[in-house]
Amino acid sequence: MPNELLAAAAASKSYTDQWLQSNILPYYPATQIEAIAVGNEVFTNPNNTVNLVPAMTNLHSSLQSHNLDGAIKISSPVALSALATSYPPSSASFQPALVSSAIIPMLDFVRHTSPYLMLNAYPFFAYTGNSDQIALSYDLADPTAPTVVDPAPGLRYTSLFDAQYDAVLWAMSHLRYHDIPIVVSETGWPTKGD
Repeated sequence: MPNELLAAAAASKSYTDQWLQSNILPYYPATQIEAIAVGNEVFTNPNNTVNLVPAMTNLHSSLQSHNLDGAIKISSPVALSALATSYPPSSASFQPALVSSAIIPMLDFVRHTSPYLMLNAYPFFAYTGNSDQIALSYDLADPTAPTVVDPAPGLRYTSLFDAQYDAVLWAMSHLRYHDIPIVVSETGWPTKGD
């Protein structure tokens, strides 16, 4: 469900009923649909942030009306920009302004209705912003890359992607959401740069 539909989805279950009727039901079960991404990287826009959990809740209710809530899960892709800190991974934390207003309500919803949180992880962006501190081989997960050690737990990383993934796990763990797995919903490296 695109970001521009979140306000309408948050305001009305009849809207999510209609959205489900138009966008999912005509294709299911012939098409294997396991999850619906509600919004995408919504924490970059406060208008989307406030509507996220209400939209997820209404869409979940719409799925329940069709007895599909067990088959089709709901999550929302989170960007690494939702983190205040990501290095070292064990010290990662979410943006303080988002924690109580958005992150915790979303993680509560996911914990009770979905098997995972969706993550958009792009090592490329971290590299372009810190190329003087991050080896290109580490960013590309080259086996010859220098190992980066997270001193607190002693974890060793040879891939920035793995460190980013773990940073989100640690940030969730610090909020006591260590039981929610992560599925990567987007990643990659642009062909011609940003």
